[in-house]
Amino acid sequence: MSQVRKPRRPLNAGQLKKFISEYGDLFYDGAKVMCKACDKPLMCWSKSDCTRHVNSVQHQHKKQEVPFQTQFRCDLLLMSIICNIPLHALDKQPFRKF
Repeated sequence: MSQVRKPRRPLNAGQLKKFISEYGDLFYDGAKVMCKACDKPLMCWSKSDCTRHVNSVQHQHKKQEVPFQTQFRCDLLLMSIICNIPLHALDKQPFRKF
């Protein structure tokens, strides 16, 4: 015999905000739970759902991309300075698109 799962009772906004505050990347905007790192809405209506998302490979990868992009920009600027590339070259359209 298979067991029938009871549907989860939706949490009120206060309860939801309380356990989401434990996760720095998640926030509740009044209608849905959002992830700052992944930049997408989540179907997290329980603490276990939030924990599962925060520990997921996709979330960890997205979270690590932000410092990488910042590091890349700093490295690019440092390379420009070391190679004596004039800063007015950065105003050219192809470089700005890059």
